[in-house]
Amino acid sequence: MTADRRRGYDADYTGPERRNHDRRLKALESMSKVLNDQAAEVAVAMSDIDGRLQRAVAAGLREILADQDLMDDLLEGFRRRIVRGAAEYSGRWLLGTLKAFFSRWVVIVVIVILVAQYAGMAPAKVAAGWLAGGQK
Repeated sequence: MTADRRRGYDADYTGPERRNHDRRLKALESMSKVLNDQAAEVAVAMSDIDGRLQRAVAAGLREILADQDLMDDLLEGFRRRIVRGAAEYSGRWLLGTLKAFFSRWVVIVVIVILVAQYAGMAPAKVAAGWLAGGQK
């Protein structure tokens, strides 16, 4: 019974614990009202957040696109990147082509030399023409 009184559960008891309990309940109720009011205000403020964000982003992009110096720098950077990429690509293409060409011809020369050593020059000429894609 005493424990219930101290915790504020005995409705007949009006001691200091009960008075503190009532005070805590009133404080919690007022805090609950304040929080509910604030939650309602936040809900109203956030109701059109998507539209406001879209308008703000659109305005920011318009401002950025209207800045001539920024756009010049940006487009110059894009141009440099494209030129560098094209140069790297064409360099790789040229190097690959030369490598493929010379490696093919080196293989043909090695085969012709081996045929010439073992079979003579006449079969080596025939093998060279056949490997080079000449007359059959």
